[in-house]
Amino acid sequence: MEYCIDCGGKLTSNAKFCHKCGSSTLICSNTEQTHITSSKLAITTLQKKDKGVMLEDHIGKIFSDWAFQVQKRITLVDDAGATHEIDVFASKEEPFGKVMVAIECKNVSSKIGIEDLRNFQVKLTRLKISKGIFVSTGGFTTGAKEFAKSAGIELWDDAKVWKKSKKSKTTQMIDNAVHPKIQDPMKIHLPTIHNAIKYLKINLEKTHLIYRPIHIFEYSCSSQKSAKGSSYDITSRGIVAMNDSTLRLVESTTESGINPSVDNICSVLNDWQKNKLETLQINDNNIIEETRLAPRTAKKEVKKRLAECIECKIEVVEARRTARVGRIPYNYDVKGTRVLKPRQRDIEIIDQSRVYYPFWSVNYSYLGREIKRVIDAVTGNILEDTRLICEKCNWQVSAFCLKCGAPLCKKHLTTCTICKKIFCSRENCTTKIGRILKKTYCTSCLEKERSES
Repeated sequence: MEYCIDCGGKLTSNAKFCHKCGSSTLICSNTEQTHITSSKLAITTLQKKDKGVMLEDHIGKIFSDWAFQVQKRITLVDDAGATHEIDVFASKEEPFGKVMVAIECKNVSSKIGIEDLRNFQVKLTRLKISKGIFVSTGGFTTGAKEFAKSAGIELWDDAKVWKKSKKSKTTQMIDNAVHPKIQDPMKIHLPTIHNAIKYLKINLEKTHLIYRPIHIFEYSCSSQKSAKGSSYDITSRGIVAMNDSTLRLVESTTESGINPSVDNICSVLNDWQKNKLETLQINDNNIIEETRLAPRTAKKEVKKRLAECIECKIEVVEARRTARVGRIPYNYDVKGTRVLKPRQRDIEIIDQSRVYYPFWSVNYSYLGREIKRVIDAVTGNILEDTRLICEKCNWQVSAFCLKCGAPLCKKHLTTCTICKKIFCSRENCTTKIGRILKKTYCTSCLEKERSES
């Protein structure tokens, strides 16, 4: 028997390419496989096999939790005597008969096309299996989705596998993930609350570890712009990271040229460059966000962002004027600053990849009001905070009302004349007494004042 070096699949004797991975005629027999001299190729083969086995074991665990009898990596024979390999075969006895499901698993980064689905349909037809599921971590092309709908094949991508895992209480494995360095978000969470609310009783409601996709691009920019008759070169080369959900550039490193004006709020590039990405288990308390951008769309978006962030500031002579000192005339130049930016077509994307970056989503409540924070699980930076906006305007919050919990800025907060505590100006919280010199009292201090008088 002969095997493909790239994916390890079995090949016929006269095969010119592998039907699974599409590699060329680089094949070796079972006895010759131990004499492979290229260690890099052997390591790559091992990693691909391990990823495939990992996905098959995970899918098998899901169906076993659903009371199916699961067999993995088995060979079935059709009526014509031909053999077919099934990655995961699940069967179950029902009152109306026996249910048989064949699952094909592909742990790949690229999208599955229509050819793989056609081969899978032929396999199902010859084995007389009515239910077929195709699992791909890289997703599916539009043609593959249309063919699967007409052929009655169910498609599972990353998001579908995650939903099925939650229903079956099975942990999911994700590749290319950054390990969270901050295990307890409360260490950053409570001490960073403003001093004005340090005496408040804040109740912690939920904490979730969210893995969001981050796109990493290696780019090269070479553009020429003219200003006032002179030509200027705009060059930049480096690596940039873009958030999948907000389309915001979150980190960049520059090898040469102009540094893009990016707020470095994450630290994903350091782990990515040093190959510190891990394969992590995700339990029910954690969330994986599905990527929203296809590779082509992500390239277009990052080119737009880079064209806005790469700036070349130059001084130019806007005008020349003449002035006199007494009877002596002299000329002087009026200088100004111009900002030159490259064109999108002058930016080239050399390489592209995707990683999963951890964030803590912390929900807490105060007097019935929900407050949410999103914290970087590696650096501890606070990215989102619902308490930062005043309830009555869009100014930054400086305190909370001690009775109703309303977030207030410096303009809309009031202090009690007696206890000096902070409240809002609502009737239920404070009362103003006096015609000319009005004094503000909270409800408790007002009752004490009236009882004493």
